[in-house]
Amino acid sequence: MKKSAPKNSSPKTNLPPLDQLAHEREISRRAYELWEAAGGHHGDDLRHWLAAEREVQARSESAK
Repeated sequence: MKKSAPKNSSPKTNLPPLDQLAHEREISRRAYELWEAAGGHHGDDLRHWLAAEREVQARSESAK
């Protein structure tokens, strides 16, 4: 039997819990900006989230 990922699972990072929350909020904010800039059409939430996640991760890595 195939096991599925638990619901409400978030991407795993090596950040402490409060930093993880801030990280996810930053991704959420950026994904919303991307969604608005693309015209606010429903159905592209995953594409915007993944793009925002890549941007936030890249910024985080370049700041190190």
